[in-house]
Amino acid sequence: MTNQIQKNFQEEFLDELLDSAWFSDDDNLELLKEDLRPLLQQRIMWSIYKELNQEQRDDVTDLLDNNKINELDEYLRNTISAYDEFLMEIYSNFEDEYLENMA
Repeated sequence: MTNQIQKNFQEEFLDELLDSAWFSDDDNLELLKEDLRPLLQQRIMWSIYKELNQEQRDDVTDLLDNNKINELDEYLRNTISAYDEFLMEIYSNFEDEYLENMA
């Protein structure tokens, strides 16, 4: 996924997640998404760092610090096998945990 596709996917994911949790437009979905977005992004980054060795973590940190998002995406695709599936698993686990906690 390119960076823009990831952003669009993440927004759609959050919309669907809140819909699955039975929130409505009356619940001010944008504020809820703003609360969830950093938690989801933190989960993604934590999972990525957990997959990498120290040298790879340093490389990722350097790319992030220099705001080289496209290079970061390419680096992660080349470093983490089945990267798209890896991300989908993170999203799926986040959704499961969120909905479980909302029940």
